Amino acid sequence: MTSIPINFDEVKEISNFLPKFIDILFKNSVDESLDVFRMFENYTRAKEKSLKMTKDGIVIPKVLIISPSMQCNLDCIGCYAKGYPKDDELSLEEINRVIKEAKDLGIFLFIISGGEPFFREGLLDVLANHRDVVCWIFTNGTLFTETVADCLEKCRTIFPLFSIEGFKRETDTWRGKGTYEKIILAMELARKRNIQFGFSTTVTKRNIFTVTQEEFIGGMIEAGCKVGIYLNYNHKDNNIPDTFSCDRIEKQLLKEVIEKHNEKENIVLFDQSAWEEVVGGCLSAVNGLLHINSQGDIDPCPMVRLPGGNIRDKSLKDILGSEIFVQMRQNKGLAEDGFHQCVLKGSSA
Repeated sequence: MTSIPINFDEVKEISNFLPKFIDILFKNSVDESLDVFRMFENYTRAKEKSLKMTKDGIVIPKVLIISPSMQCNLDCIGCYAKGYPKDDELSLEEINRVIKEAKDLGIFLFIISGGEPFFREGLLDVLANHRDVVCWIFTNGTLFTETVADCLEKCRTIFPLFSIEGFKRETDTWRGKGTYEKIILAMELARKRNIQFGFSTTVTKRNIFTVTQEEFIGGMIEAGCKVGIYLNYNHKDNNIPDTFSCDRIEKQLLKEVIEKHNEKENIVLFDQSAWEEVVGGCLSAVNGLLHINSQGDIDPCPMVRLPGGNIRDKSLKDILGSEIFVQMRQNKGLAEDGFHQCVLKGSSA
C-alpha cells in the first residue's frame, strides 16, 4: 500500500501556524527584534531549500526534535523518556553539527525535548549560535533559573514551552506535588525578563475539560504565553489498561476550542492530533517529523523507535536519503511491520 504524498503547505492547521507564530514573536519583541526579523526572512529561504531537496528525491521533515539527554528530575505519568537509557547524551559538538546540517537541508523549526533539556549544560550556548531558526524547548519549568533566563533574554529565537496539565490539581497529579507552583514561578520570571514563552499540555480524559476551559486558556494568556501546544497522550503499553486516551468526541471538542481561539490575535494554539490526522499517525511521521534521541539514533518520532540510522555514523542528509526512510514514506505496510517489532513506550511531553 503506497501512502499519498502530503503537501503540508496546503494544510491549513499546519501552514498557518508558523507564520502566525513568527508574527506574534515579531510584534511582541521588546528588544533585539532584528533576530526575529532575520528569522522571518529565513523561514522563506528554508522552504525554498526544502523544496529543492524534495525535487532531488529527499523529503525533508518540517520539524526536527532533538533530545540531548533523557535525564529528568521528575517522574511524570506516561513519560516516553522512561523507555530510554539515561547514561548517554549527545555532545555539544554533535548537537551543533546536526542543527547546521538540518538548516542546510531546509529545516526551520527545532524542538528540544528529553528528558529535561536544562539538564544538558552548555545547550543554550549552542542554540544561541543558530538565531536564524526557531528553537522550542519543552521544559517542566523546575530548572528555569535566573541563569537560564540570562541566556534566553539575550537570544529571542529560543522559545521555552512550559509543560502544564491544567491547574494545580491536574498538574501535580501528573507531574508531582509542588510542580504547578514552580511552573507558575518560572512563567513569572520569564515574563519579568521579557522572555517570550508558551505552554504545552498532555491532553487526557482526566484534564481535557480543564485545559479547554476559557479560565485555563485565559489564565495562560494572562501569564504571558504566546503559544500553546496540545499533545496527545499515546498509550502503548498493552499490560496496563488505557484510562487516559481521549475518544473522538473529546478530540473534536479540543479541535473546536483551538479553532475558536486561533481567530484571535493574542495567542496561537496548535493541536498535535491535527498533524497526526494529516500524516496518518506516528508511522507516517517521516513525512513531517524526525527525532534524534540522546544516543544519536534517528526515529520517526519520540514514541516510535525504528532503526533509521545514527548521526554518529552518517550525515543527516545521507540518513534521510537512505533506503529505509524512502520505503517508510512510500510503503505504509513496511512501516507497520517495523512498528510491531520495535519497543513501544507510553508518551508524555
